[in-house]
Amino acid sequence: MKQKIVYNGKPASINNKKDNAKTLYQKNLRAAALEQNAFMMDTDIYVDILWKQNSPADIDNIIKYTLDALKGICYTDDRAIVWLKIHKQQSNQEQLIITLKSKFILSKFLKKLIYKIIAKPLINYIQSNFKDIIDDEKNNQKNTQIQPKPKANLKQNPAIKPKNSNNKTTQMQITKAQNQEDEIENLIKTTLKTDKDHMQIAYNLKQTELKIYIIISSSLSKKERKGIMNYSNIKLMELKKQLNLPKLSIHYGSIPLKSKSIKL
Repeated sequence: MKQKIVYNGKPASINNKKDNAKTLYQKNLRAAALEQNAFMMDTDIYVDILWKQNSPADIDNIIKYTLDALKGICYTDDRAIVWLKIHKQQSNQEQLIITLKSKFILSKFLKKLIYKIIAKPLINYIQSNFKDIIDDEKNNQKNTQIQPKPKANLKQNPAIKPKNSNNKTTQMQITKAQNQEDEIENLIKTTLKTDKDHMQIAYNLKQTELKIYIIISSSLSKKERKGIMNYSNIKLMELKKQLNLPKLSIHYGSIPLKSKSIKL
């Protein structure tokens, strides 16, 4: 925010021992400020004073009277001023040009209003759509699962030898990995079943690293969400020991698209 006040006349100097000169100057400066629609500024204020002088004078002698005159019009107290510049310029006419600037800071009320009207509905919208995207991705993964290749008809070409050993090894590896995922999914369900109505869970397993993703319901209070997070962390660290996994990490707030969702 910015405002400018122009005072036509010579300001009173601190060296002037006549009280009526000081009083008259401050009265006229306040009147000029009000005529020019001066307004209150309650944040850190920057003041620039240009004194156009008809006859040379010390510029530091007018600061106190000038700043005191604007109390109650431009600021409640001159302690709000954090930066002050005063300079002079030779002129045929005595004139004072006072420029005041301040940073615009949103009040706590406005911040809450913006959060309630804009931010919170947007967060709820994103969270609800994340769930839809995760469900769609899960369905796509089910529909695109690799089907086992049909066995070759050995009767058509006796020269071709079967590769039963390789096929059996591959099938065993797939079965072992699937069993491991099923075991992990069941253990996560059992571990976090206490708060199943207040969270969405997904995981991603790569070799010996397990990543668990959790979204806690925004309808809960901050204290309740924090309590659920602390409880989940303790229980999942116990799960890490049970599964004998070298790496297990927990992530809150969002779920990647390629993760596997868990229905509690």
